[in-house]
Amino acid sequence: MSLKNKKNKEYQIKEAYIDATFTESKRGGDKIGGTKAGKGTKLFAIVSRNNKILHLSLENATPHESKFILPIIEKMPIKLKPLILIGDKAYDSFPIKNQLQELEVKLIAPNKIDRINNRQDGRNLRRYKRRHIVEICFADLQTFRRVIIRYERKSENYLAFVKLAAICLNF
Repeated sequence: MSLKNKKNKEYQIKEAYIDATFTESKRGGDKIGGTKAGKGTKLFAIVSRNNKILHLSLENATPHESKFILPIIEKMPIKLKPLILIGDKAYDSFPIKNQLQELEVKLIAPNKIDRINNRQDGRNLRRYKRRHIVEICFADLQTFRRVIIRYERKSENYLAFVKLAAICLNF
């Protein structure tokens, strides 16, 4: 490993948490999809262990949230890309874990109930107990009315309001 890579590793985030939440949309616009809950978008957040938001993005609500994890991680700058990413059961997939390993990110997610090869001993899942950090982040962001329901037609405007709310809350 070269000296340049060692320097990048020193500044890299060690542990982060990922999750998505559904936001209802009152008007039409881009990045809006239909679900059982109605039409809306998914707001993705990656939060570090010390309650700092590393990434906020907005995606269509129709596809499953695990489809968006790879593009989100690929877009992140090297200094903000975490070494360990912790998600919920929705991210438990061997293809996703293998593709993230190629990007030098280790994914920790509890196994789904129907997994045949259930061989988790719990050592890595101890980190999963701290995943409430990202849930608290969403709860704090949703104290703002414009974050709960999307009134804007353009996704860039809505995402700007979400980022403004995060700045107001000192994330």
